[in-house]
Amino acid sequence: MLSDQVAAYLGLVPRVYESGETRYLGRITKEGDGLLRSLLVELATVLWTRVKRRSRLKEWGLRLQKGKGFGKARVAVARKLACLLYAMWITRECFDPVMA
Repeated sequence: MLSDQVAAYLGLVPRVYESGETRYLGRITKEGDGLLRSLLVELATVLWTRVKRRSRLKEWGLRLQKGKGFGKARVAVARKLACLLYAMWITRECFDPVMA
């Protein structure tokens, strides 16, 4: 299983509407485990609002928030967290907040 498939399994990917040459990306699919998805979104929110330590993931999310808004940015960070956690699980590495 690839890390992108983890995000799809959790429903953290956009719905795709296609008709002819038109392609539209909608809201997230919300497939899979709703509790895990909501915990990842909550973790992304806590990362921005409570954690004082700098991290690349937090800075990326804050930059994304300026352009896309808080809701979309926190789902994007939750998706990235899901992929990161899966990769850490497979490689058996420890989390380094500065590098993440």
